[in-house]
Amino acid sequence: MKLKMTLLLLLVGLLSVSACKNENTSETPKADPFTLSTSIHQTETAYQVQYTVVKTNDVKIDLIRYVTNEGEKSVANPVSPWTLSVNVDKAKSVYLVASGSITSGKIFVMATGSGDEGGHHYSFTDSLSQSK
Repeated sequence: MKLKMTLLLLLVGLLSVSACKNENTSETPKADPFTLSTSIHQTETAYQVQYTVVKTNDVKIDLIRYVTNEGEKSVANPVSPWTLSVNVDKAKSVYLVASGSITSGKIFVMATGSGDEGGHHYSFTDSLSQSK
């Protein structure tokens, strides 16, 4: 009987200790997926296009997609800041897309262009910020 009582007290003690939560532990924040894109712009004339992607803090860029005269191109796991200048012929659909995951920080994408004729200019941007 004494042994059963000792085992019971020991079991209750173990259960109460394991049920206590250590309040100093913190969970690692979960990263959220994102996809950002600039608007699609149909070029009216030949353009010099500059693509830019910049991130801060805990943002992981998995893929960047953009347009050149040869069609859609992509870069996997780029280093930020990422920038590229290309010449694009008339009547091309120009856009920039970045995808990845964000825990805390900011991601910014921008496509700007200047036309050869008539002072054509455009700038499209998108951004996302998050803190946890």
